[in-house]
Amino acid sequence: ATVSYTHLNPTGDTMTQITDLPAALLTGADLTYYSGALYMVRGGSTSYYRYNISANTWTTLTVAPGSISAEQKGVVAGAYIYYFIGSSTTFYRYDIVGNTWSTMGVAPAAVAAGDSLAYPGSGDFIYASRGSSTGVFWRYSISGNSWSDVAVADLPTNIMMSTGSRLMSDGTYIYALTGGTGKSKLYRYDIGGDSWSDMGTLPFTPYVGTDMT
Repeated sequence: ATVSYTHLNPTGDTMTQITDLPAALLTGADLTYYSGALYMVRGGSTSYYRYNISANTWTTLTVAPGSISAEQKGVVAGAYIYYFIGSSTTFYRYDIVGNTWSTMGVAPAAVAAGDSLAYPGSGDFIYASRGSSTGVFWRYSISGNSWSDVAVADLPTNIMMSTGSRLMSDGTYIYALTGGTGKSKLYRYDIGGDSWSDMGTLPFTPYVGTDMT
């Protein structure tokens, strides 16, 4: 059986089928973009792949040290991609140039549904939500390979990250899709001011497969 993969052209509103995936996807599969290529975790496995956009080809890369599951979305910082693995404190870094993996400093607590990572595009810090129906928010120092909970403000009281929640940065702010409490909202974290703002109620309830680009 083939495993189809399609490309959406938002300008022309067209879909084009491209080279089939190298393996069937499992729960938690996701893509991360870096320099003309997409890096893919298969979900629920150690398998890792790269799709070259211009060549329309897939390459099988070095497997991760452990299974990456639970809808883990990688975040690019420099020439590396960082991943939580789900239901664990384990934190991985993939070296794009060297095609190697490293196990980094463990998270302050085990992550679960709703955990997410965001990098503002420059600087020393990656930002993360713990998920697990909490509003816990962390900061990871790339140079120090260390985590801090107290350095950044958690989400407002009773606002939680759960199944379908996501973080994303535009370079100035971190945006958070929240859910799990009946309060499905978009929040914005001001990196410089260390504060959160309510950006309004979402038109949907985040769930498995929800994402931001």
